[in-house]
Amino acid sequence: MNILLVEDNYDKYPIINKTLSIFDNINFTKVASVCDALDELSKTLFDIMIIDIQIPDIDGGDINPQGGVELLNNVEHLTHSKIPRYIFGLTSNSSDVSSHFDTFKKFGWPLFDLRNDADCWKDLLVTKARAIEKNINYMSADVAIITALEDTELEELLKLAPSYTSSNIDGYRYYFYEVTTVNGTKLKVVSSSAERMGVTWSSQLATRIIEKFKPRIILMTGICAGVSGKTSLGDIIVGDPVWDWGAGKISEDHEGNTIFLPDPHQLALNRKVKEQLRDLSQDTVFLKSLVISWPHNTLTSAPQILIAPMACGSSVIATQATVDDIADKHRKVTAIEMESYAVMAAAFSYDIPCAVIKSVCDLGNKHKADEIQNYCAYSSASVAIKLIIDKYHNLI
Repeated sequence: MNILLVEDNYDKYPIINKTLSIFDNINFTKVASVCDALDELSKTLFDIMIIDIQIPDIDGGDINPQGGVELLNNVEHLTHSKIPRYIFGLTSNSSDVSSHFDTFKKFGWPLFDLRNDADCWKDLLVTKARAIEKNINYMSADVAIITALEDTELEELLKLAPSYTSSNIDGYRYYFYEVTTVNGTKLKVVSSSAERMGVTWSSQLATRIIEKFKPRIILMTGICAGVSGKTSLGDIIVGDPVWDWGAGKISEDHEGNTIFLPDPHQLALNRKVKEQLRDLSQDTVFLKSLVISWPHNTLTSAPQILIAPMACGSSVIATQATVDDIADKHRKVTAIEMESYAVMAAAFSYDIPCAVIKSVCDLGNKHKADEIQNYCAYSSASVAIKLIIDKYHNLI
C-alpha cells in the first residue's frame, strides 16, 4: 500500500504510522513541498495521500499558508491514472479547517484537525486502508496486456503466465498474474480481451482497464495482416504510427463519381517504448527461440520485430485490392488490423505509454494461413512479456 505524506515538519508522521501499524506492507513516501509532491505523483500511483495545509511551494521555501489547497487543485487536474485513490487533508491548525473545509468537500475529500478530530480521522484512515488491502490484489496493476480475442490471442498470452487468477468484476472477466523483472521487481499484470473485434470494443476495453486498474503501461498483443513485400508471415509488427484508414470524407468528383478523401489522424509510438523495442529487435537468440519452442511450426525462419506503420480499420480484409488501396495512401504501411488506433488513442488520452504488438498471420488476401494463428498470438505475447521483464524500468 503506497501512502504519500505531504507536510513540512513531519510531526504527523509518527501518529499516522502508529495508526496504520496494524497493516503489513505500508510504503510511506514523505515530501515537504507542493513541487515534490507533484513530482512523486507523476512517478507512482498512491493509494492514499495525506496533505497538510501550510506547506512551501518548493523544498526549503517559505511556507505558503494554503499550499496544501493549491496542491489539491493541481492534483484534481492530473490524468485519472495519477490521482490517488483517497486523499485526506490533515492540519494542526483549527483555523485551516474552517477556512478550507469546503474546498476539500467540493472535490469529495475530508479535511481534519489533527488533534480535535483524532478519533474521526484515525477511524476513517483505517477503514480506507482496510478497503485498499482487501482489493489491492486485483484493483491495481503495474502493467495491462490486452487482446482483441479471447480465443487464440488471450489463450496464448495466459499460457506464458507462471500462474494466474481470474475475477469477474462488474460483469467483465479479468486475469491477474505476476512477472519478475531482471532486476527482481515483482510486477502485477492484468489481462483481458474485448467482447468483439474492432475499434469500438477495443476502445471500451482499454478505457475500462485504465480506469479500473491504473496501469503504468498498456500493451496489446495478437495477430494482424501484413503487406506483401514489406513483411513476412510470422514477423512481429509494432505499430508506429497507427491510424484509422477509414477516416475521411465521402464526396463526389467533378463527374459525379463517389470518391473517398482520406483524412487520418496518426498516433506515434512512445519514445521510451520505441527505444526498448528497438533493442529487443536485435536479440537474435530470443527471436530464434520463438520458432524453436513452438511445436510443429510450419515457419522455419526467425521472425523480425519491425517498428513500422500499422493501419487500423473496422473490416476484416481478404482482398489484395483493398490492401493495395490502403498502401497507395501510405506507401510505408506494413501491417493492417482492427484495434490499434483505438487502444493507442485511449492510452494517449490518459497519458500512459502504449504499444500494439501483433504478429503477421496472413497477407491480407484470400489465402489465409489459419494454421499459424496460434503461433503468431504466442510470439506477439512473448515479445510483450519479454519487454516487461527485461525493460520495464526503462519504459516508465
